[in-house]
Amino acid sequence: MDPNIGRDMIRKWLASQPEITAIFAFSNTIALYAADVAMELGKKVPEELAILSFDAPPIRDFQGCLFSYIEQQEDKMGEEAIGLLLAAIEDPAINRQIVIPVKLNEGRTT
Repeated sequence: MDPNIGRDMIRKWLASQPEITAIFAFSNTIALYAADVAMELGKKVPEELAILSFDAPPIRDFQGCLFSYIEQQEDKMGEEAIGLLLAAIEDPAINRQIVIPVKLNEGRTT
């Protein structure tokens, strides 16, 4: 996504919803855009707008991670997905659910 388009979309969305107090971004890039735009709009992060994302954004401050994020076990997810696919090929009637734990890494945005 073009950074300017992403920021513009977030800016319009935040401006149209001033009551929003938290954002759950599905990528670290969107979290960064949201933080930039929020500050441009005069919102304080996290005092007025909490931001949580998947994956660790590539920006850190001197005291650790700035953004709060959900850490996924991507390797484990891939392994389990392959196992389920192979099992479904062997027996198409298979219906199994797997829960893979995640970890909340608290930064300064929540």
